[in-house]
Amino acid sequence: MSLLVSLKSFFAERPSVRPDSCPDDFERGGETGDSDHLEPVVGTDDDDVGHDLVGVSFGMEYVDAGGHVTRRWITVHGFRESTDGNHLMSAHCYLRAARRTFRLDHIRTIFDSDGVVYQPDDFFTLPGLDFGPASRRLDGPGVRQRREGRDAIRVLVALARIDGHLHPDELEVILGYIEARCAAARIPYDSSDREALCLYIKRLHPDGPVTARSLSGILVEAETVKKEFLFYATKVMNADGIQDPAEAAFMIDLSNEIKGCV
Repeated sequence: MSLLVSLKSFFAERPSVRPDSCPDDFERGGETGDSDHLEPVVGTDDDDVGHDLVGVSFGMEYVDAGGHVTRRWITVHGFRESTDGNHLMSAHCYLRAARRTFRLDHIRTIFDSDGVVYQPDDFFTLPGLDFGPASRRLDGPGVRQRREGRDAIRVLVALARIDGHLHPDELEVILGYIEARCAAARIPYDSSDREALCLYIKRLHPDGPVTARSLSGILVEAETVKKEFLFYATKVMNADGIQDPAEAAFMIDLSNEIKGCV
């Protein structure tokens, strides 16, 4: 079995662990039952709308279908439109420990990992996120750059967070990967792009389903792109100087995969 296939299997089975940035007392509320929105939808999680936010984690104050206000921490899986035209966000909900669907117009406020409170419209247009119509522009800081290899970016972040933390040296390796991809594609990369990308990467907490889906995207890339990913995955796992048993096993598979590409 190739490294990419084994990684895909690993992350598909990996439980969704609440990000360490989520406050211990964050997930609470007055609901009396599981009354989240579960509406019929059209389209798939691979729709382009909001695609850059897949894998991003944040907290939110949300009004559920029963009118109860809850505070939840979620990891975004995708965006859809319901049959009656409502904009929906599918996500892993750490309050429910399960995938749930949320109406965007029922989100009251959003909280990031630093405890900063945002109105939803303000949060979704922050540098490095640019959700909605703005996300279709390619002139925002870091937008073109992250789209050059966002599947690989998510997987590299997931690998970095295997031990529960994103080390500054791991962040630098991931930024180096993006810069290298941009250089190869002749996409400009400057300090404003780097700043936006830092914010984007720090907000990424890809869970098992997001990482597995991103790996599927890497599997169809050219061999040169896969080799580059493997090279930077090795650098990410070595960046903090610590390897847990899962990382050690990946290192062996990495070496075998790289040799097989030569």
